[in-house]
Amino acid sequence: MIAKVLTISIMVGVSPFIGLLNSNAFSGDHEELAKYYESCIVNEIVKCDSKLVLLRTSKSKNLQDYAKMEAQKAEFFRA
Repeated sequence: MIAKVLTISIMVGVSPFIGLLNSNAFSGDHEELAKYYESCIVNEIVKCDSKLVLLRTSKSKNLQDYAKMEAQKAEFFRA
C-alpha cells in the first residue's frame, strides 16, 4: 500500500516538469523542422529511385512489380 501511494505521489510530482519539457521542445524553430523533414523526404526519393534503377531491368515479375511500387512511392514523395 505504501509503495502504491509513493508511486502515485512521484508521478504527480514529476508530471508538471514533463509538461514543461514538452512545451519547450515544441516551441523551437519551425523552419529548422521543415528543413529536417524536407531532407528526409529527399532521402526517401533517392532510395526509391536507386531501387527502381536496379530492379526495373530484372527478369523476375515480382521484382519488376516491386520496381513499379518504388516508382509510385517516389512520385508520391515528389508530390
